Amino acid sequence: MSDTRIVAGYVNSSGKATGTNYTVHSSGTGHYSVTFDPPYQTIYGGSVTIADGAGNASYSAIFTSHIATTGVSIKICNESGDPATRDFSFVFAGFGYAANA
Repeated sequence: MSDTRIVAGYVNSSGKATGTNYTVHSSGTGHYSVTFDPPYQTIYGGSVTIADGAGNASYSAIFTSHIATTGVSIKICNESGDPATRDFSFVFAGFGYAANA
């Protein structure tokens, strides 16, 4: 399993990312696209967590696309399910690098 890769990061509510091997684009309130750079050869899975220092547990994060070897789309929601801005962190695990990366 020497080619197992972990990509993890932190994104603040304005879309500014901290970390490496990925980029983030915000397409509107609460909507983010994470692109793995370089892409994985195989993706095992991942998770996203709201990082709300105020302890507000009523916000959630959902994947709005299939977790692909190239990236994923994420939506942050408030207690009503509407798009909202909150800091979040994520971690994805996979294998290797895409052949054309």
